[in-house]
Amino acid sequence: MQTDRYSLFALLREAMRGNTGWKPAWRKATPAPTYDYVIVGGGGHGLATAYYLARRYGGKRIAVVEKGWIGGGNVGRNTTIVRSNYLLPGNEPFYECAMKLWEGLEQDINYNAMVSQRGVLNLFHNDAQRGAYIRRGNAMRLHGVDAELLDAQAVRAMVPFLNFDDARFPIRGGLLQRRGGTVRHDAVAWGYARAADRLGVDIIENCEVTVFALKAGGPWGWKPRAALLALASWGWPVRVIPHGWRPWRACACRLKAMCCRRLSAKGSSRLLTVW
Repeated sequence: MQTDRYSLFALLREAMRGNTGWKPAWRKATPAPTYDYVIVGGGGHGLATAYYLARRYGGKRIAVVEKGWIGGGNVGRNTTIVRSNYLLPGNEPFYECAMKLWEGLEQDINYNAMVSQRGVLNLFHNDAQRGAYIRRGNAMRLHGVDAELLDAQAVRAMVPFLNFDDARFPIRGGLLQRRGGTVRHDAVAWGYARAADRLGVDIIENCEVTVFALKAGGPWGWKPRAALLALASWGWPVRVIPHGWRPWRACACRLKAMCCRRLSAKGSSRLLTVW
């Protein structure tokens, strides 16, 4: 696994020797016979899950299986915005926790994910929208999150190039979260992959999981004994299939899958069978 850290010293060192000393960001892992955790999908959700699992539960055998290459799936097409300007009490604390992770992410994983806290400004065009943003801003402040309601003059001073007098959508003001901003999501995937690899996670690229098979007994009444399987593909939230739960209910027909105990490489590089 990788041990070198990216730093200003490393950049100067490689500049002096023609960038001949850089190593691959992560290993080309060969699948092991068994794992404690198998994560299907090497996008942002899957790689973050692998990284935090490995960081918190060191010594576990973890694999991430990706049908393409890291950064080439939905994570590379995601919106670039990072923010925590939500209204509902179930959403705001969750996204604020994520916002704090973004603020320390690059130092945590030792990778430039191009996090830029340049601010997120939502414009309003009428009184009804203004009232909605006042409500949202107050909800944010009640949860300790920064929020500023700007009038048209303050928005004009901030972004003077906008069309403020459009007949259909005149700009009357906006709700600003200064800590919000942008990030390059494929770089987030690469950074998480490198950091997870440094913790011993096997990242298996170009390996499409097409079917999960049970060794014996069929799904009825069958319970896995050891590992957990997490589905983190197609941009969906991570679904962990727990012990004793009917697995097909978690798959939502995206994967024709059952639960797993061990993962084995079998035959073609495009097929993994989970026993």
